[in-house]
Amino acid sequence: MKRAILAALVLLAGLGGLCTAWYASSQRALAAELHEREHAALRAVADRERTIAENLARRLEQLRRDESQRPYFHYQNLYHDPKGVSEGLSIVPSPLANGSGNPLVTAYFQIEQQGRVTLPTLNEEMRELNAPNAAEQIAIRDSITRSSEAMREAAAPLVEALARNRATTERIADLEARLAEATRPRAAAPAPAQVAAKKDAPTPKLQQLPSQQSQILDPSAFEQNARANVVYRDLKQRASSNLEPQQQQVVEPQPVAAPSPPTPNPSPLTTRPARRPRPVVISTTELVWHSIAVDHKPRLVALRGVLTPEGSLVQGMLTPLAEGAMFDGARIVRRNGTSIAGTDWRVQLDPAASLATIRRDHAREVQRFQRTFAGVTALLLLVIAGTVWMVSRAEALAIEKSRFAATAAHELRTPLASLRLYSEMIADEKDPARRERYAREIAGQTERLGRLVANVLEVTRIERGTFALHAREGNIGSAVEACVEKLRPQMEAAGCPVELRVDGDLPPVVFDEDALHNIVDNLIDNAEKYSRDAPERNVAVDVAREKDGVSITVRDRGPGFSEDVIRDPKPFRKSSGGLGIGLFLVDRIVRAHGGALRSARVPGGGASVQVFLPSS
Repeated sequence: MKRAILAALVLLAGLGGLCTAWYASSQRALAAELHEREHAALRAVADRERTIAENLARRLEQLRRDESQRPYFHYQNLYHDPKGVSEGLSIVPSPLANGSGNPLVTAYFQIEQQGRVTLPTLNEEMRELNAPNAAEQIAIRDSITRSSEAMREAAAPLVEALARNRATTERIADLEARLAEATRPRAAAPAPAQVAAKKDAPTPKLQQLPSQQSQILDPSAFEQNARANVVYRDLKQRASSNLEPQQQQVVEPQPVAAPSPPTPNPSPLTTRPARRPRPVVISTTELVWHSIAVDHKPRLVALRGVLTPEGSLVQGMLTPLAEGAMFDGARIVRRNGTSIAGTDWRVQLDPAASLATIRRDHAREVQRFQRTFAGVTALLLLVIAGTVWMVSRAEALAIEKSRFAATAAHELRTPLASLRLYSEMIADEKDPARRERYAREIAGQTERLGRLVANVLEVTRIERGTFALHAREGNIGSAVEACVEKLRPQMEAAGCPVELRVDGDLPPVVFDEDALHNIVDNLIDNAEKYSRDAPERNVAVDVAREKDGVSITVRDRGPGFSEDVIRDPKPFRKSSGGLGIGLFLVDRIVRAHGGALRSARVPGGGASVQVFLPSS
């Protein structure tokens, strides 16, 4: 047993150390792999975020540049194209009347100086010209109207810059006109030196800001754009009444003045040509990105200032980029993200989904490793348990074999000593009666010695699996009686009489006669052996009929034995002397017959062993 415990401790210590090192190294490797995968995912998210921000910034800048070139009158529902092929009155719907096809533009709008907000998709005077999604456009217009004051404030520097530029332009033009008037010759041609000086004098020019543009329109074109609805309605009425006027634009005749008397040698400077109508200059700035709260949510809006003879306007584009909006899988935010160039907005990608997927995969890998580790550990524990069991079993067998050798030597020495003693006594004895008694003792010891050897051989055959029965149907009562009568002289000589009782109506039983003799011999021999110190040494043998079979009961007045001896008989179990193989052999023979070995308490003490054999 000490060897088994020592082997168990050594194996547990070695395999425990190996398993602990394996588990710790695997956990560190899995944690390092998780850390690397998370960092790779974060880098991929940052790269993707930067790509989205650059792409969005590029698209926004291109949109801003393209829309900055758009004429101011496109922001109306109806407009007159000064560059169109039609002459005179002509009004067409704005190219923005059906909305924008650009996903980055939610709506175009115009804020008049009085605060009125209009959309090119809506015409309040002629609602049949509204866009198909008029309800949605009206809701957008109302949202812009609520934020129009903030938009006008944001665009105020642009409008002021246009006004300053316009005032400067007008002052320079006035100075140039006055200078030209003052330097114009009245009677004689200018001197050559004056002409040269005039040519060399620098001409003042207006320095326009790069973000400002000017568009020059014919006054009639400006009037048609300013009153597009009136002109459109007039044209529509004329078309409906089939009127085809010969002249679309009526020009009132100018009074002709009477000719003045001729003046001799008139000077060329005294005749002034009629002045042409001055063209209309419309000044606009480039679109500039602003963050304006629309419906209480910050939103990216492009604004520009427009200066016309009738006042200033603020035109712009409303984008879908608001706080929390999604674009190409990224969230639009004001901070904590990658900056969108040209704006104060940022894009942000949430790495939680990628990290959650990585962590789920890591958890599955950890669970898979833990299952593998548990399985391998359990297998190693089974190996250790099997090894310890084999060591303990080998140690137990070694102990049993040594005990068997000692007991067998003792068991063999006793009959051998008796044989030697009685043989010497026969040689020296002259009395025939004593010689006969000594001869019987020699025969009994020889029988006992033969039974001991036979039991050992039978147990060996049972353990090797070569034990076999040769059973046939017969009268079991007669077979038991023959066994008892064969043992009776020996038992009586040992001072242990045997009482036999056999029922007369026993059913037929299939049994091996030699095996039955072995059963009866071992049970009676054990009864005699374990009752040697009892005051009453008689042994009772009963053969009785039972349901479905026959029972053979052997009772003695000895100390008895525990139930475990009958419940689980084992070879070489030594209880109170002997090899301890008798009951084991009886149990295996009875089981081979399909029977059972049982025990019962005896009133007054003793042991009672019962063998049940089924009937044929």
